[in-house]
Amino acid sequence: MPDGSMCAPATTGPYCKVERAMHPERHLKGFTLIELMMVLIIASIILAAATPSFIDMTVRNRVITYTNDFIGTINYARSEAVRRGAPVSVCGTENGAACADDAWTSGWIVFTDADVDGDIDGGTDTVLRVHEGFSANYTLGADPALASSFTFGADGAVNNTGAFAVCHKGQVKGARAIVLTRLRPRVGKDTDNDRIPNLDGGNLADCANPSGA
Repeated sequence: MPDGSMCAPATTGPYCKVERAMHPERHLKGFTLIELMMVLIIASIILAAATPSFIDMTVRNRVITYTNDFIGTINYARSEAVRRGAPVSVCGTENGAACADDAWTSGWIVFTDADVDGDIDGGTDTVLRVHEGFSANYTLGADPALASSFTFGADGAVNNTGAFAVCHKGQVKGARAIVLTRLRPRVGKDTDNDRIPNLDGGNLADCANPSGA
């Protein structure tokens, strides 16, 4: 007697009709309800495992982008001071028009600063660039010496040194540190591989006060 598997879907004939009637399960197609549920469960497990990694990657990339943006601003201010042969300052701002203390997260302004007072004086100072602030949950903290502003002279040297910290939700792990030296900014490296950037005196201390001074 021929095997049932030899009856193709389009095959007709007395034997195949009888065989299909006796063994209908051989010709069912698609997923059963249990199989579909198993697929959904497995997909949910995979998605749950992948979501934290995706979030971590997104946060890491955003912190790096913000760090690069601020370093780009520092380098721009320095080059403009040298090019113009005049002081150029960078200050934090809450509204994009005036300087404010401890306002780096909200944005910053680059401007010529004739009297080197770290503030925009109408009629004598010129705004060169305004940068928007960070999105929610990201912060740019500064050492007390850099809380309001810093200024590059015509020789390319900055008047104050210290550190900035780019953080997500106030966490030093995964943060980035920007060290403002006399002539060039640099990114603090994680030399001990604990995911906390290192400053000259040790690990980044705090997102709001990077050096802990």
